[in-house]
Parts: sequence; structure tokens; C-alpha cells
Amino acid sequence: MATDRLRYWLSTVDTTQPEEMDCDMLFEMLEVVAEAASAGQDVSELFPAVAIHLAHCPNCQELVDTLVALTAEPTF
Repeated sequence: MATDRLRYWLSTVDTTQPEEMDCDMLFEMLEVVAEAASAGQDVSELFPAVAIHLAHCPNCQELVDTLVALTAEPTF
């Protein structure tokens, strides 16, 4: 378990960019990001800074996943 945490943090440090989006910036774009993801668009291609932030922030990733699930077309 400690090894997994270490790998996660090393990966985060390795992919950190000089200018990164923070949670507040993501929150401002949340509706657009969730709509794009719900429509099946590649968020990492459309919004690379968002993808980097989501890779580093499990709380924001969970929020986006929840919104995508809530806005997805129901399948009956």
C-alpha cells in the first residue's frame, strides 16, 4: 500500500506543469467539461489542463465523474 502511494505521488510530481489549473479554475469550467464528457468527447484532448488537474486531484475527478453520470442519457 505504501508503495502504491509513493508511485502515485512520484507520478504526480513527474507530470506537474509550471502553469497548472487549480480546483477553483476547474469549478468555473465544470459545466462545459461535464457536458463534453457526457457527449463522449475526449476531455483530455479538448482541455489538456483539465486532464492534468484531474489526474492530480481525486476530489475534482470524483466531482466530474458524478456530474457526467447525472447528465448521461438514461438507458432503458
